[in-house]
Amino acid sequence: MADPVSLAIPARHHRLDGTGVARALTEVQMLAFVPLMALRWRSGARLPVRLALLVGGAFQLIAYVNSPRGHSKALPNDLPSTAYGYAINSAMTIWNANGHVIGQALVHYGPAAAVAALVPVVAAAIWVLRFGSRDQRWLVVTLLAASVILWVVAVKTNPGPYYEYASSTKAHLAKPWLSRYGVVPSMELIAVMVLALGVRWRPSLAREAPDSERRRIPVARIVVGAALLAVVLVSFVPSVTRRSGGPELAPQVTTAERSCIGQAAVTPVTLLSPPHTNWKIVLDCGRLPRVAAPATTDRDG
Repeated sequence: MADPVSLAIPARHHRLDGTGVARALTEVQMLAFVPLMALRWRSGARLPVRLALLVGGAFQLIAYVNSPRGHSKALPNDLPSTAYGYAINSAMTIWNANGHVIGQALVHYGPAAAVAALVPVVAAAIWVLRFGSRDQRWLVVTLLAASVILWVVAVKTNPGPYYEYASSTKAHLAKPWLSRYGVVPSMELIAVMVLALGVRWRPSLAREAPDSERRRIPVARIVVGAALLAVVLVSFVPSVTRRSGGPELAPQVTTAERSCIGQAAVTPVTLLSPPHTNWKIVLDCGRLPRVAAPATTDRDG
């Protein structure tokens, strides 16, 4: 599979099943893990994984060149706001994704709350870099770099006043703008902590450590793992987002299909995309499945 883990784990666990190509074709952010291809470059067993990532990535680039996104007219966000926004959207949302809870923490503690959310990630990264294997160190560096790069690229290419966290008033911070651009970066930070739980303490270092310290290592791993698991489980609760109020696409497609009955294939139909009614999808009737017209009989004629 063309994902960061499959590029770093031992080759004997790989299976060529086509999912790598599917992932790379549907998610351009997979290109952030191209550096992991340098791991064990000469390994023939990893060739299917690399090819899947490259093929999918090539089509992503072709699609972007042929259909580039429009550019925002807003001024680029400054560095403090970009950094502050990264900590809010990528780190704080790990521990609690509720915008109200995050807002209250920002109002009462300011940037310190955002920095505190990053401390466990930094500690986990240091642990991996100190005691992890070569592959594990490669993976943690790639995850951290990709997390930051994806956020920065997204915000810089889609600037807006809602990303000016550093200059926001307490009233605005109480209801912070939580962007979808922070989802993947936050997953990568979580992956760093999960990776740290699987790093074994080197036997050579363990022999030199006191018995009491050697006993604390497994206990610390269990405590950290249990805390991380609890936080993740608590986060799986219903949430209201800016898209929760619709408009929903499915009913619109059904209505459009019916309106296209008897119309030419080139007749345009417009679908509204949440969360704003100015987000529109314009399709031709020929691209929609047709609703079969009622059958007629002689008596109908």
